[in-house]
Amino acid sequence: KTRSDYGITLVSRSKTRSDYAVVVSNGKPEFIDCQISSMHVTGYGAPRVYDCDIVGSANGIGVRVTETCSGTFTRCRIHSHQEACVSADCAGDPTFCENTMYQVTDTMVIACEGILTGHLGAAPGTGGAVFENNTIYVEEQPAAV
Repeated sequence: KTRSDYGITLVSRSKTRSDYAVVVSNGKPEFIDCQISSMHVTGYGAPRVYDCDIVGSANGIGVRVTETCSGTFTRCRIHSHQEACVSADCAGDPTFCENTMYQVTDTMVIACEGILTGHLGAAPGTGGAVFENNTIYVEEQPAAV
C-alpha cells in the first residue's frame, strides 16, 4: 500500500521509548485501515484496531499493552520495529487475532513480561494478552554479496 491508500496515517518520529504515535488510556476508539507507527494501550483503554499496518516505530515497539487494558487487534500487519512488534505486560486481556507479525531483523516479534495465552490458553477476562490464529515469523535477510 502507498500512503494515500490508508484511511489515516499516524506517525511518531521520536526515538524516546515513551513517545508513541497513539496512546489509548481510556475509551474504545476504533481504527480501521490505518497506518500507525506505534501504539501504547494502557489503563482502561480498549481500542478496536482492524486491517491496519503498524509498522516502523522509531521508539522500538509497535504495540505496547500494559496495566488493565483490553481491546482487539484483528487482521493487522505488525512489522519492522527496532525492538519488538508487540510488548505485553498487562493484567487485562487485549486480543490479537488473525494478524501477521514479523521482523526483518533478528529482533523479537513478541516480548512478554506478563501472561501470554494462545487459543488453547486462558479464556479472555482472566488476564494476559491473548493471541489467536496469528502468523508470526522473522523474515530472513538476503546474504551479503
